[in-house]
Amino acid sequence: MATSLCVPDATRQGFEELAQLSGRTRSELMIEALQEYLTAKRQRIALIQEGETALNEGRAKRHDAVIALLKERGMLRADYVAFAYDPSD
Repeated sequence: MATSLCVPDATRQGFEELAQLSGRTRSELMIEALQEYLTAKRQRIALIQEGETALNEGRAKRHDAVIALLKERGMLRADYVAFAYDPSD
């Protein structure tokens, strides 16, 4: 199914450069980017819903546990360092 999409010139040029470097078409690269975006968005929404359910059921998680979960699911880099959190503040 064909869909029309207007993108900024810089974005189009970026895809053109990637296409030339990779030997793939702009269309293939754009489809891949959109699929990755949708997958990431779905993961984030599912995690937010999971967190809301846990909070509503009185199962809150500590900040460090949430960070560990995000790293485990590939939603944060393994080397991410969270800010210091003091729940008594």
